[in-house]
Order: sequence, then C-alpha cells, then structure tokens
Amino acid sequence: MAGADGAGELLRARGIPLMAPETALEGLRAALEREETATAFAAVDWDRFAPAFSVSRSGALLDDLPDARRAARTGAGPARADALRERLAGLPADEQSRILLELVRTHAADALGHRTPDGVRATTAFKDLGFDSMASLTLRNRLNEATGLTLATTVVFDHATAAALAGQLRAELLPDGGTAGTALADLDRLEAAVDSTAPGDQTRTRVVARLRTLLWKWDQPDEAPGGDALTSASDDEIFDILNKELGIS
Repeated sequence: MAGADGAGELLRARGIPLMAPETALEGLRAALEREETATAFAAVDWDRFAPAFSVSRSGALLDDLPDARRAARTGAGPARADALRERLAGLPADEQSRILLELVRTHAADALGHRTPDGVRATTAFKDLGFDSMASLTLRNRLNEATGLTLATTVVFDHATAAALAGQLRAELLPDGGTAGTALADLDRLEAAVDSTAPGDQTRTRVVARLRTLLWKWDQPDEAPGGDALTSASDDEIFDILNKELGIS
C-alpha cells in the first residue's frame, strides 16, 4: 500500500524499506499468537535510520538494539550530518534554531556525563556548567561528527552558551538562512501537487503556464529587448496572454 503513492521511496530513503507482504503477515501472526498488545514489526536499515533518528536526541531508545546502537554511534558521521542538513532544509528559522539548540544541549550533556540535557540551560555559560578543556574538546568533536563541519578547537570558548553555539552552527550550516532549501522544498511540494491532478485539469494548466512564464522571465538578461512589457505585467495580464496562446477560455 505504501508503494502506491510514492511513500515507499520516501520511507526507504529514511531507512524503512518496504516489507514483503508474506513477511508482514508472518509477523502479524506471531504477534497475535503471543497476544502482545504493543508490538513493533518493521524492516529497518539501521545504517540509514539510526543516524537520522539520533540527529537531535540521545538515541537511548535504540540502546537495547545492538545493530541500531552500532549504526548510531560508530561509522555513521557522514550519514548523520547529511540527515541533519536534510532535516533543516526548508524548515522555518525558529524550528532550525530549536533543533540545533537541542543538538548542542544533548551533546553538551553527554560531554559532562549527564543522562539527559535537562541540566544544560540554553543561556548558562559552559564554564558555569562545569566545562573544562577536555569536555569542551569532546563537545566540539561530537558536533563536528553530527554536523559535518570543522569547528575550531576553541568554538566552545568563543561561543560561551548553548544558545550562542547553536546560532553559530546555524550560520555555518545555512549561510543563506536556509532560503535555498526552502525554495527546493516548495518545488517538491508543488511537483507532488501537480502530479496529483489530471492532465486536463484547469489548475494544472494554469500552474504549468505560470511556471513557463517564470522560467522565461528568469532566463532573460536584464537588458533583453522587449522583455520589459512581460516582466512588468501583472499575474492576471500574464494569464490572459498565456490563455490566448494556449486556447484556454
């Protein structure tokens, strides 16, 4: 069922490949025979799923699963960094900041030996939290692995709180403020919306016409002769022109 609308590819990319029906039914049968009331039965590619799952959390939920623990904590740096960048792309600025702050707090807590990030306040100086040179270096190394960045060895001293350090991570990971990622994400959503309409649908025709107009405008040099009239036209005027060209009433 998941493969019917393209969801299968999305799940597979995130480490949850589609399961063969016979395998799924066998799992259901086993769960029913054991009268389990809370059972999770899934095919999981841990090398993909675990790094993404633990991007901004400790991953303690997976600690009892050896394969997941291995994938989340060893040899998964590049995959984890890619998952973080993919997750941030297209999100609003405040959500990006929240995710990165949680990332810093989680790794800061680990560097200090805490089980949870609750004791790492966003605006409390690292030195007041008990950070020394060794803890600072540990935090820096873990953030390098999580983000794919090459942070300075003094980054924790240069950005003295979790909030300040999260802000620095956002500036380095998203130098354009994430606008490029947002634009691409919007295009993906537009593509999915247009794909869901019938070829003769009026909305589809108007969207396609608008995209052709935008491409024409963006492809023109600023000094293109005759381009000013169409470039300065309103949306309604552009649609009137295109409707006449396309024979749409």
